[in-house]
Amino acid sequence: MKYRMNWPSGIKLYVMSQRAIEFVERRIAQFKLKRNAFCFVIGAVVTPGLSQELTSKFFGVDKSTAARRIDTLEKKGFIKRVHNQENKRENKIFATELGEQLYNEALVALNDWEELYIAENPGQNFAFIFEALKEVIIPLRKR
Repeated sequence: MKYRMNWPSGIKLYVMSQRAIEFVERRIAQFKLKRNAFCFVIGAVVTPGLSQELTSKFFGVDKSTAARRIDTLEKKGFIKRVHNQENKRENKIFATELGEQLYNEALVALNDWEELYIAENPGQNFAFIFEALKEVIIPLRKR
């Protein structure tokens, strides 16, 4: 696929981010999780003990949606819920060993997506990546 170099930087960044997501999804396909559920596992790894209520707020979903996702992830063995001893009505979310494994696989894909992308697109001009990043970073540095 050829990329036009005159795309706005926002579109270039969008394309790059979508490619990164594709690589992560391929890397974690063995876990059979949808993207929205995957985010909950990452949240449990990065912020262990986050309450179920704060988890729903962080991911911008209502409490019942968060509860359903957490139920599913708990049944599949990715996370565990622990009742807060100080507040019996509150659950804290933690990643299990399987959740940690998922996180580590995702990190490999996130850290190496550029290499994977280049390997899948031999001979392609990747200048647009650097151009897009420059267009975003330079204005941010001026702030």
